[in-house]
Amino acid sequence: MLPYEEGTFQKIDKIEKNIITQNYVDDDIDFLLNILNSDSPRVLIERASLILSKIQSPDIADKVATLLFSENAHARNVGSVILAQIWPASREALEKLVEHPNKHIRKHALDILNMTQSPDAVEIIAKGLDDPELNNVIAAVEYIGEYYESKYVDKIIDVMNRINEPMLISTALESLEKICDETCFTKLPSIISPIDIYTPIILPSFLRFLSAISRKEDIEFIEKAIEQKDIYYKELIDFLKSYTSKYAASLDKPEKLKLIKYTCELLNSEQTPSVNKYELVRLMAHLEPDYLISNISELLDNKDKYIVVAVLDFIGSANSDILKSCGHVKPRILEIIQDASKNLEGFEQAALYVAAMRALHNLESDY
Repeated sequence: MLPYEEGTFQKIDKIEKNIITQNYVDDDIDFLLNILNSDSPRVLIERASLILSKIQSPDIADKVATLLFSENAHARNVGSVILAQIWPASREALEKLVEHPNKHIRKHALDILNMTQSPDAVEIIAKGLDDPELNNVIAAVEYIGEYYESKYVDKIIDVMNRINEPMLISTALESLEKICDETCFTKLPSIISPIDIYTPIILPSFLRFLSAISRKEDIEFIEKAIEQKDIYYKELIDFLKSYTSKYAASLDKPEKLKLIKYTCELLNSEQTPSVNKYELVRLMAHLEPDYLISNISELLDNKDKYIVVAVLDFIGSANSDILKSCGHVKPRILEIIQDASKNLEGFEQAALYVAAMRALHNLESDY
């Protein structure tokens, strides 16, 4: 423990002045490091950390890096923050640490490189893709995705094919979702061929990946994935929305009905939240309005108010051709308005009333 003496603050003041004038010596830096690697009062630790974080010197970075080997967890954390703050002066030190024999030190180095938030750090982070320790590879894959660096797409795919481990695959898919472009279409078979994509760890990441770069034939993956609709409803909905937005105009009737089937399964699931059911009805309206119209009376009688609001919003924004097929539900809309107006407290009731009034106005404007 560093002695807490009355003169310590004065000494720190003197060291800070030496650093500002660039007249500091090794003993000054060692004194500050000893404070950080001790049970000194918090105010001293924060002061020493702040001073060291202002020194842009590779030599100082090497000294600060020694804190990563400390048994004091707080010292390791403070050292990590300082190294990130003095980047790029810490570049050489971190390049050495990322190849250190100790796997924990290598992981610290990767974490610090990510903390720098510098695109120039990605080149060093990418060395972690060849790390013999699985957790370090996963960290490198994750961090590359956070920097949206597409340069390492092929390398990440190689890692996925080399290490068939669910957590790695899941992380890699999430990174590829962020950084892949159209070229990923051609690489998709090599990404998924050795993988059981339907495992609980991988499936949500895979669905998000498909949402980002969906091809028309990717709908085949949903056939089996829909079996887990009660768990991954949000990922499935996002995929269906992305897919419909991209391909609705080019789908034939059977293909649209297949998508409607999946939409209905999600709509009828008790696990799908009401707000997501609103999304599904609007998706159905975009995909196949005739199907929605043929079931419109049943949908307006649904107990879930979000479903009813979605149908009313559909009517409220429909064109004249569609409205001609909706005229028979006008009495039901009037009933909804009457019931909702009795108690407009709460968001659902208010939304229901407003949507019903708009739907009624659009219907009456057409006739």
